[in-house]
Amino acid sequence: MHVNGSICTFPPRGNLVPAALAWRARHPQPVVERLREATANPLHEFWADEVSLLDAAVVDAARIHGPRQITDGYLLALAA
Repeated sequence: MHVNGSICTFPPRGNLVPAALAWRARHPQPVVERLREATANPLHEFWADEVSLLDAAVVDAARIHGPRQITDGYLLALAA
């Protein structure tokens, strides 16, 4: 798992995973600690969402060709 700000993503699968990301995927404790630090910051603000990727009006599943596009579609739906 990889944390970028407060967004958690999973590294790609296969031989293309850098060693540092592979280690993090097997050892999530530092990631969880970092997420706790980030959310404990007084400037942190949680934004609730009601977006569902299962809603055909939000995402056209026929246009998703891989796992990275799921995240892209979700973020675009949030921005809309």
